Amino acid sequence: MVATFYLGSHQPHWLATAGVPLFISHRRLAGRKTLPRAAAEWALDSGAFSELSLYGQWRTTVREYHRAVRRYDDEIGKLSWAAPLDLMCEPDMLAKTGLTVAEHQCRTVDNFVELQELWDLGRQNVRQPIHARHSRMVARRLSALPRFVRITRH
Repeated sequence: MVATFYLGSHQPHWLATAGVPLFISHRRLAGRKTLPRAAAEWALDSGAFSELSLYGQWRTTVREYHRAVRRYDDEIGKLSWAAPLDLMCEPDMLAKTGLTVAEHQCRTVDNFVELQELWDLGRQNVRQPIHARHSRMVARRLSALPRFVRITRH
């Protein structure tokens, strides 16, 4: 297996010119009317650190982020993966949000599951019964994690 290194950049226009895998923040792409076409594969940073540092919470909803990811995938192309809307568990972030580590973990998992469901629905054009079955499958998989790894809401 060959690992891909993504060069972090704050310059979205580099997507069209750099020719190497880039890691670009949603916060740098979000307000743009036009987007560059990617010359190489790239990955999307959710901007979690900035969002939580500035506001102490996520102001971007999962649905808004999903729409943005779809737009970037369609218009920029070559999107390898998108980071979830995570909530970091460092003491500084806990102080900003006023939440516990467990709550940060639960919200991160909830955001990931919702984003994955939206992505699957949009890409596969599946019907509601399949969506409900997928939701139950995700819940079973998460509950099957070993107790020391499992994330529970308190």
